[in-house]
Amino acid sequence: MPKPAILTISPCCNAIRRLDFLLTCIHHASIIQLRIRHVKRICSIRVNRNRTGKFAPVIMKIAIMGGTFNPIHNAHLLSAEQVHDGLGYDKILFIPSARPPHKELRDIIDPEHRYQMTRLAIEDNPDFEISRIELDRIGASYAIQTIKELQAFYGDGCELAWIIGADSLIEFTIWKDFDELLGICHFIATTRPNYCIDDALPNIHDRVQIFPITGLDISASEIRERVREGHSLRYLVPIAVEDYIHRHNLYR
Repeated sequence: MPKPAILTISPCCNAIRRLDFLLTCIHHASIIQLRIRHVKRICSIRVNRNRTGKFAPVIMKIAIMGGTFNPIHNAHLLSAEQVHDGLGYDKILFIPSARPPHKELRDIIDPEHRYQMTRLAIEDNPDFEISRIELDRIGASYAIQTIKELQAFYGDGCELAWIIGADSLIEFTIWKDFDELLGICHFIATTRPNYCIDDALPNIHDRVQIFPITGLDISASEIRERVREGHSLRYLVPIAVEDYIHRHNLYR
């Protein structure tokens, strides 16, 4: 009478089964991790009241760094980086002003030069971006118009804020429709050497977020004067900006 066949499992088959079991575990673990991340993302979504009075999820926070940037310098960049890092903004949007209404235009170089210097200054930071919104607009550059256009462009899912220095805060009442502007946009006022934020009017001071930053006593007017006198700009502006100034013979 023939003996019954005995099924033998080779070490190779055992290894294959163990590998298949391990891959199955990894697959299920990956699915669990993805679900956990999804739950965390849902729980961390911010909400913002939109223009209809309803709440909408905020999926991005953008802080605007507007200015003449004549030229942009390291104090601008430090302020932007510390707001981005310290207040959790997803992106800093640099907006060079084409025709600032409160400054003498004879002291301001062509907007395209200022745009290009700003672009060069921020190109190594993936969290910094630049916009031509005011350069491509006809007429004076008003923040109230810019913020309304940006709010329409980004929609209710984006929370916008505007960064200003202590010097701008003190003179904020000269901004066009400043009271309406404070009502539709969050403002972050950063400290600046030689300017006292408490000098701002109470009805302005109490409606903005005061954010202390590392003080760098650098001004664009000082940089322009140093160029005229033939002094170095090293450590005052990015190297690419200094090269651009000399290459195009600016501020002479």
